[in-house]
Amino acid sequence: MKNLEIKGKIADVEAFQLSAVACGAKKQGILVQKDTYFPVREGRLKVRQEGDGRGELIFYRREEDGSAERWSDWSACPLADPAAACAVLGAALGVKGVVEKERTLYLFRSARIHIDRVMGLGDFFEIESKAEKDEEEARQTFQHLLQVLPIDENAQVQCSYIDLLEKSHAV
Repeated sequence: MKNLEIKGKIADVEAFQLSAVACGAKKQGILVQKDTYFPVREGRLKVRQEGDGRGELIFYRREEDGSAERWSDWSACPLADPAAACAVLGAALGVKGVVEKERTLYLFRSARIHIDRVMGLGDFFEIESKAEKDEEEARQTFQHLLQVLPIDENAQVQCSYIDLLEKSHAV
């Protein structure tokens, strides 16, 4: 899969949520997620554990050009026992770090809008616009959301939560 994404700090979570609903995004619920990252040669490898016991193994690569708006290629597979997968991968590769968050999920066309409360970091948004059919449709949806959501250009983040936690030494 391929998507166009952006991430940033949120100063006013309620205003961001109201803007998401006002633009037509549909709230899907609140997810409790624990992402365990493993060191790999390139890209990112993590096991995501959901609060309901589900999990998946996720591998992704992102453009690393210093831009806040980046294309990402990713693949995922469901895990019957994500805790056991973490133990096996941790024993084989070591653990880079863990990110725990509460994610409020909204859907708009082919895009996901995340409002994340990340333990040790604070409140963030993520927009991920999937290139299901073609990249141009994903880009148009993405650009529309950038225009209607209260995104502060100075608050945009160009790295993963795990990187932010490493920088703050909270991993």
